[in-house]
Amino acid sequence: MDKHLASPCETLAERYQALLEVAQAISVHRDLHALFRDLAQRLPRVVHVNFVALTLHDPERNTMRLHSIQANVPAELVGGHEGPVEESPAGLVWQTQQSILVPDLAEERRWPKVIGHMKEDGANSFCFVPLTTAVRRLGAMGFLSLRKEAYGETDLEFLQQVGKQVAVAVDMSSIIKT
Repeated sequence: MDKHLASPCETLAERYQALLEVAQAISVHRDLHALFRDLAQRLPRVVHVNFVALTLHDPERNTMRLHSIQANVPAELVGGHEGPVEESPAGLVWQTQQSILVPDLAEERRWPKVIGHMKEDGANSFCFVPLTTAVRRLGAMGFLSLRKEAYGETDLEFLQQVGKQVAVAVDMSSIIKT
């Protein structure tokens, strides 16, 4: 059994059920903040997630902007952070279209400003997955945990599937439309 799973009794069927619930949440939420709040509450049943973040690329300014961050633990969260693409893990994910998994923030030296914000909120590990549709690259979705080494390869595969579903919702949202 993978040490990163949310509980010893977790099964593949529970992850599939969670993906169906993500799709259902997407269908009922018109507001991305509400969707991410819902995801922050649902996902911990199958993966160690304490924060769910939406970071989008602004093509006009070539920056990454944190549009929404939601938590299932007490934290003073502030969205709206914006910075150069190369100064955030979300920017690297957007550029490369490859997910990033950081098991221990204390050992991470890239992106000092963003990592500093994560540490202030108590995060100890994270992964970011690309938000991409068939038409365009949108940004990245971040999953942060208070636990070190919270995510393994099976978690990453699951969260990439969540990201694929959420990308469609984000693309249809008024935030991204021009």
